[in-house]
Amino acid sequence: NPVYSFLIEVEYPGYTTPATEVAMFYPSDTTHFSGKYNLNGTPLPLTPTPPDCIYHTDSFSYYPYWQSPSFNGTLLLNVKNLFGNSCENDPEGWGEADNYTLNKVINGLGDYLNLENTINTPE
Repeated sequence: NPVYSFLIEVEYPGYTTPATEVAMFYPSDTTHFSGKYNLNGTPLPLTPTPPDCIYHTDSFSYYPYWQSPSFNGTLLLNVKNLFGNSCENDPEGWGEADNYTLNKVINGLGDYLNLENTINTPE
């Protein structure tokens, strides 16, 4: 497998320009990593992640692509009804973390802790 250091996609409600190969910003909850990323002309073998039903209305939602989202099998997650949010794409019960479940926890935690209002509140 090719080695890459970091990929990220972002959801932002105010973004109106279509996503390009350079800027992967989306204006709504969407499937992530279905774009054609490549490293020196070689396509990266990425597994697309479906929409997670978490969408901030006034801030960014970040979706990193983790090479090992379970940290080599050490992280188990259960996202069903996470923070009161349930989505048809949520797997049942506990399981090894993947890009979908890890990013849902990260974005759900930010939503739960109301970080979007903290980050965007003018001083």
